[in-house]
Amino acid sequence: MSRNSIHNSPDLFGAIRADRDCRMTEVNQTLANWVEYEPDELVGTRFDSLLDGAGRLFFEAQCLPSLEIGHSFEEVHLSLQTRSGERVPALINAVLHTGEEDSWIEFGIVRMSRRARIEDELLRAKKLAVQADQAKSRFLGVISHELRTPIQTISMGAEVLLGEGVGPLTDRQRELLEGCREAGSNLSHLINDILDFARLDSGKVGICLEVVSANDCLKRTWSLLKQRIEASEINLRTEFHDDNPFVTGDSARIQQILLNLVTNAIKFTPEGGQITTRVAVSDDGHTVTFEVEDTGCGIEPVDLTKIFEAFVQVGDRETRGKGIGLGLAISRDLAHAMKGEIRVSSIPGEGSTFSLGLPKAAE
Repeated sequence: MSRNSIHNSPDLFGAIRADRDCRMTEVNQTLANWVEYEPDELVGTRFDSLLDGAGRLFFEAQCLPSLEIGHSFEEVHLSLQTRSGERVPALINAVLHTGEEDSWIEFGIVRMSRRARIEDELLRAKKLAVQADQAKSRFLGVISHELRTPIQTISMGAEVLLGEGVGPLTDRQRELLEGCREAGSNLSHLINDILDFARLDSGKVGICLEVVSANDCLKRTWSLLKQRIEASEINLRTEFHDDNPFVTGDSARIQQILLNLVTNAIKFTPEGGQITTRVAVSDDGHTVTFEVEDTGCGIEPVDLTKIFEAFVQVGDRETRGKGIGLGLAISRDLAHAMKGEIRVSSIPGEGSTFSLGLPKAAE
């Protein structure tokens, strides 16, 4: 231990360097303050002079032999004695260093009162963490049972009425019911995002790996979004891979990620713009990539490092939409759970490309 390391040791710890005879050569200010001396006053005196009577006897009988034979001792409970005669309970560790020309002993000391306080703080922190986890579980239970079910009931009711199952509707009634259905759908998506994020955060999300056709995954995505795509007045282009490669992944989770990426592209691409989706295989043949490329507003470089963080949304108020910033965070974590990766490249004002890479299934 160098002179700097002795005097730069943390304030929580007492540090001493002594020669082979236990005569102190360096003492840090923290230890000196505990025993009510200045460091220079202690230099030249034996370490065991800092101990009370019983401590000195134990040090001679047990600690010194441990240093000579094993070159160290750990967590020995002894009491330091201050200038005024007070006792300071301490936990002492020591290491004997032997060199070709010199030997020395390093002592590291923690006040037991401070250690006990630190342990109490750790226990309190652990208790708070457990309570927070229990509160989160209760919150998720409320979301799952008390909110999702009535929202689904409202949405289904609106769907039935819009189908004129109970009679014809006026234009105003149809407009209100369509708003009700859309609001219910948005809330359902938000609730599902929150539940998925919580499961991923706790490591409880279920992933069922299987061999899946990459082209089929892309076809299903367009099928599910057909009506929204047609209403958006955006030009669409799909590039399937001629070899129809297969990936190893969870088909439902792959679909969830692709739906999120394409939905984001629709949201950020203006009318008349273009969205291109494609399936590609890496040069080494180990990875299959799903790409979603748009000609939207693009993403500023400063935001590229933040978009996969939970509850983060970028862009202006009009393009942010009604989400809460969990979609990309969930997609990233789902990709990782399938041993894959999501990447993004973007040019502000020109557009963005999101890529989901997954392991190519063995043929």
